[in-house]
Amino acid sequence: MNRYEESHTSSDGTTFTKINSGGANPGLTNLFGANYDIDAVMLVGTTYYVYASGSGDHGVLNVYISTDDLQTFTAYSGNPIFSDGTFCPTVWNYDGYYYMLLPRDIIGSGNTLYNHGIALYRSTSPTFDLNNRQYLGYAIVNDKSYDGYYLDTPEVPTTDIYRTTYPSQFGNVLYMLYAGAVNGSLVFAQSLATTTLSQLSSLTPIPESPVMPYGGNASSSYGFWVQFDSLTSGEEVFSLSVGPTISTPAVFALVKTSGANEVLSLYLNGYRYTSPPLAINTPYHIVIVNNGATNHQVYLNGVLVGTFAYNNGDLDITNLYIGEAGNITQLHGYISDFRMYPQSLTSAEVSSLYTTGSIDTAAPTNGSISINSGAISTNSRNVTLTTSATDPDGSSVYQMELSEDPSFSGASYQAYATSASFTLSLGDGAKTVYARFKDGMGHQSASSSASIFLDTTPPSISITSPANLATVSSTIPVTATATSTAGIASVQFYLDGSPLGAAVTSSPYTTSWNTASAANASHTLYALATDSYSNIASSTSITTDACKNVLRCMLSD
Repeated sequence: MNRYEESHTSSDGTTFTKINSGGANPGLTNLFGANYDIDAVMLVGTTYYVYASGSGDHGVLNVYISTDDLQTFTAYSGNPIFSDGTFCPTVWNYDGYYYMLLPRDIIGSGNTLYNHGIALYRSTSPTFDLNNRQYLGYAIVNDKSYDGYYLDTPEVPTTDIYRTTYPSQFGNVLYMLYAGAVNGSLVFAQSLATTTLSQLSSLTPIPESPVMPYGGNASSSYGFWVQFDSLTSGEEVFSLSVGPTISTPAVFALVKTSGANEVLSLYLNGYRYTSPPLAINTPYHIVIVNNGATNHQVYLNGVLVGTFAYNNGDLDITNLYIGEAGNITQLHGYISDFRMYPQSLTSAEVSSLYTTGSIDTAAPTNGSISINSGAISTNSRNVTLTTSATDPDGSSVYQMELSEDPSFSGASYQAYATSASFTLSLGDGAKTVYARFKDGMGHQSASSSASIFLDTTPPSISITSPANLATVSSTIPVTATATSTAGIASVQFYLDGSPLGAAVTSSPYTTSWNTASAANASHTLYALATDSYSNIASSTSITTDACKNVLRCMLSD
């Protein structure tokens, strides 16, 4: 089919040109054949980047580049940039970065439409290839970055982007109209979400894990908020099963009557009551932790309320229901912030999810240690350590472990502090101290280290002139010899306990004594040597007689 154009001018004076109305662009046809969907286009300078799903089941996402105003297209050499059931991206650039919102299969089941969530990516390149992109979460909704997997409302169990708009007049706000297919059909329920664009550049990347390994004996966790408008026995809160019946391997959370009250019940091959009495119009945070083949735990508002042995090794996760499941009574109320995690959350992580809305998945980073403020040597085994570390997920650095053994054998964790006293091991020589850190969730950092040289051996020093018991007069030299394996830093002479001259910093170690200024009496001389590691040693004191009139002194003797 030939290419043609049709122009149209809108009411505000903007001119639009329609290209290839009623048929496929030959350039795209040559690349894709007859089976493709053009999902998004982004103009960068004078280059168009076209994002297209290249197969009928939307299984892969490719990039095609046009530098001649959409006349011809070149396939990006890194295609496909995404696979495993990706389709219908939305792309934009803001503040030096390129962003993409992308529906992806949660379980990687090809074209099963209702098993998708929205992932957010940031990239330094409009091609979004693996080496240039960062995964920021699943996904951006209501100004929050979710580090789990986001599913919205009982009516829309999973989500798919329908339209995302970023016209310039919206300024710093991105508006996203998104929709979810109900129970696998093509009937969509839509929701509107917004986010502040300026916050996106500061989001911390997280490891990309778009396919969730549920089923079998895999560990997993499910968390959500629920509030009841009314309480009727049998109302379903959440289920994960082969189908909407309780006769197959399943995990169910329902409202059940227990005595005169309605409580939360977990169905694991039988009903297990797990909570105090529930109330209407009261928000509850529920987390169900599947510890693989071991057991299930149920938390209510961050507190463990039940542990049940159950192996759901045959659990099929094709059907996920939130708020209703087939013929089971629908929930009267609402569920929000539903998240799934491909691991067993710890009690600390559950508590953090309840109190802060996120879990800490990263160990402390930027760990550092210095000894005596970075000194290269010391003459004392008792040193001061300065430590530092940061926690990227905000749970704070909680503990630290210090040791001269890189494997930390025999060491134990202590409360984190930026300064700590430490005693080096016996024996002179190079010493290395290692440090590692834990955050409040128990995640342990890599080790950091610092070194210092320990020298506790003092120098040796002796006065060689004048001789002990010598009679001296006039101005005489006072000389000493000093040695140290570390090197002599200085020698200070003393006369009757007071410094005699300035410290001598190089050999020969000598100073002058004007005996004429001294009384005719006995005087004591000694010297202190300081080596390069600040070890100090004193010479043996010598006694001399000062005599201003040598002849009179001789006659008096």
